Parts: sequence; C-alpha cells; structure tokens
Amino acid sequence: MFALVAVTALVAIPAAESDAQTVTNIDADQSVIQVSKTGTFKILYSFTDYDDKTSLTKRLTYEAKVTDTRGNTQSSSVSPSTGSLDDNVEKSLTVTAPKDEGTYKLVVTFKHNITYTEDGETKKVEGSEDKEFTFKAVNPINLKITISTDDAIEMSGGVYFYIDGQKYDDSYATFSVAGDGTASVSYDWIADPAKGEHEYYIAAANGQMISGLDNKYTFYVGDNSYTLIEALVILCVIVLILFAIWIYRKPVKNFGKPKSRR
Repeated sequence: MFALVAVTALVAIPAAESDAQTVTNIDADQSVIQVSKTGTFKILYSFTDYDDKTSLTKRLTYEAKVTDTRGNTQSSSVSPSTGSLDDNVEKSLTVTAPKDEGTYKLVVTFKHNITYTEDGETKKVEGSEDKEFTFKAVNPINLKITISTDDAIEMSGGVYFYIDGQKYDDSYATFSVAGDGTASVSYDWIADPAKGEHEYYIAAANGQMISGLDNKYTFYVGDNSYTLIEALVILCVIVLILFAIWIYRKPVKNFGKPKSRR
C-alpha cells in the first residue's frame, strides 16, 4: 500500500539541491531616466536543464519593483509588475522613474515551478532568484543657444547639439532667423555627467557652414558657482552695515560733569 502511494506522490526538490541551470538577466538601453518619465527594461529567464525530462511542465514567472537606496519600494513604478515568462524569451517592462532625483534599483524576482516524471515518480522543483539593475532618476539639463544674423537675409536649417565633443542624435532642432533677427534652439540633456566644467555647441545637420554656429559654451555640474558662499558673504555684509547704522544712530547719553568738578 505504501509503495502505491509513493508512486503517485509529488516529490518536492529544493532548488538549491537540484542541478538546474538558470540564466536571469535585466537589460536597458539607458541607465538614466528623467524624473517622472518612463524607460524600457528587458528581462530574460532561461531555465533549460530539465528539458530532457518526461512529462515536463514548466512555469516561469516574475515579480518586479523599484526601490530606493534605503530599500523602500516605490509605488506604481513597474508595468506589468508581475506576470509569466516564456523560456529564453525577452519581456519588456515599463519603468517610471520617481519624481525625486536619486539612485534607484529595478529588482526582479524570477520564479520557476517545474514538474516532471522520473522513475515512475512525479517530481517538483521550485525556486527563485533575485536580479537587480541600478539606474538614476535625474532632472534634465537644459542647454540653449541663440542664433542671430546681422545680414538682411533669412537663415534657416537644422542643427545637432554636441556635448563634450559627442554628437547627440536626439538633439536635432530646426531654426529660422529673419534678417537682423534671432532664433533659439534648446536641448534637454538627460544624463548623469561628472561634476565640473562641460562644453557644448551646435553644428549644422547637413554639414554646411552657417555663421555663428561655431561658438562654444560651457556649463557646470555641481557647486562650482559658489552661490551659497556668495550669499553668506552678502548676508554678513548686510548685517555689518545694519550694525554700523545702529551704532551711528544710537543716542549719546549725557551723565553731566563728574562730582569732583562741580
């Protein structure tokens, strides 16, 4: 009687004790996303070690979330946040960056549920594996250049922005300047650049030479403008001026002559 029960029972095999070969992966075109905007991440789960087993049933699923540096989950940041996966087939997830700048992680828990028959027994394998992908949420850096002409002619065309010598294909902008007029082009750079000085300029998209487009400009990332220090210095100067005015306008009390001189 016991032998018959053993034949039909499910035998659970912990994932740590199995020889299953798993491959989990998270990939993305960019690791920097504008705050409150979305980015596309692709996840992949390959679980093939049991493919030669009899009566194989394979169920692969995932759960995804976004966490901050403290491990706090950011609500409504992944879509779809749960679901099933096809073996060795990429699935796209839409991730919404939080509204606050900072470093975040896309955390995906890959889960497998496998059943198969071996030596007349139905066996079951369950397990999970976590994978993380770090990304940054940033505010865009707005770069703007004004194009002007002193000639009584119209000037128009398309330009690209170059930052630190690198052309950005998504920065394409068009402009049109009437005679003796001006026009502006701008680009919201979504990046996490190193602190310090950076250089940018624009160049004609078709390679033609347009007067005034060869000027180069600089901007700073980080506290390089000393704005806080300047504000503190100005505040101290104002306090000193007010103190000096108070001393100058303070009435002088006359206590009379000393008694010895009366």
